[in-house]
Amino acid sequence: MALYELILVIIALVLLITLTMTKVPLWLSLTLIALMLSLLKVGINDFINILIKTLHDKVTINLMILTFTIALFINIYNRVGYVSRLSNGLIRTIRNPKLILALLPALLGLLPVAGGALMSAPIVDEIGNKVNLSKHKRLFINVWFRHTILLAYPLSTVIITASALSGVDLWMFVLSELPIVLIMILIGYLIALRSVKGSVDISINEGKSGLTTPLLPIVLAILTALALAPLIDRREELPLITPSILIGVIVAIAVTLANSGSPLTHLVSALKTRNVWELVITSYAAMLLKYVFTLIDLPHIIVSTLHTKSLVLMSFIIPLVLGFTLGSFIGSVIISISIVTSIPHFSPYTVILAYTSAFLGYLVSPLHLCYIYTAQYLKTSIIKGYKYMMPSMIITAILSYVVLTIP
Repeated sequence: MALYELILVIIALVLLITLTMTKVPLWLSLTLIALMLSLLKVGINDFINILIKTLHDKVTINLMILTFTIALFINIYNRVGYVSRLSNGLIRTIRNPKLILALLPALLGLLPVAGGALMSAPIVDEIGNKVNLSKHKRLFINVWFRHTILLAYPLSTVIITASALSGVDLWMFVLSELPIVLIMILIGYLIALRSVKGSVDISINEGKSGLTTPLLPIVLAILTALALAPLIDRREELPLITPSILIGVIVAIAVTLANSGSPLTHLVSALKTRNVWELVITSYAAMLLKYVFTLIDLPHIIVSTLHTKSLVLMSFIIPLVLGFTLGSFIGSVIISISIVTSIPHFSPYTVILAYTSAFLGYLVSPLHLCYIYTAQYLKTSIIKGYKYMMPSMIITAILSYVVLTIP
């Protein structure tokens, strides 16, 4: 029975990729896959129940509200011309588009929400256009470099959870992941940035290019979120899980509109933008599919079908597959570490390998919201991004295995 369900999931993922390639809207593709799996496994009544349950779920509500707010901010930010001003100012100051393309997504990756990828996407798009990068290479750069620091970020809830579940010291996690972070940066550079020209000149007629004004909303958003997170995040009495990020982005919107000259016009125009609402619907559809996977007990299906005690399979392959299939970093890490810690006398490095592998599978997952949002913003297919994402992930996975298993 588990084998039948596993085959269903594989078919669903292949169908999802096919629908995406044929340019079916992503929110519709995700919903259709969720419907198909539900009908084949549990029936229409359970599917309706999970539709309602997903909409009422606190995680979904948090994600949809944050996605809407960040998408609205990015739309306003674009409309007032800050994207061009920021990219021009960065180039004038740093004069190295390679450094900007790598550094900006990585720094904004410290804003721990999927919609945060939308904050760096416009700049990556603008600078990528100046240096003639393809859309799918811009997609790769934004997603790949956004997650380099996250893997070893000691304030990440995922790495803290992994440490707590396994009993492996947090700083051992962080120090062990630093070589992997460097590997990711090197691979990202070789695959996507090596061919970029050393500097870009901007003609004087491109308008204002100072950094202070366009940087201010982004900096305020991050600083506000980081300052408020310890005070108000994850409090049971509050309706949102991460209200600090919501407040930070609202501050950014207010500052951007205040400096725009015609705030009401920009706000109304942004609210009318189709892409803002499509992103919100897509975030709901992604959560719907995730909960359908939970309903059919996908992790148990994978483990019970394989019937193995292989260390390589349990600490490396299964976490990679779980990350890719679930599209959830913390979800795949929790399951993977639960599997690995069931091995007698497991090594701390085995746990760290499982954490790394789950991360890499999640990074390239077609359900990864940063990947979805960036592709949607750039108006390109997630499949085209795999030209760069898959080789980079495979090389990183192999090198990670070598680094974490060879004494």
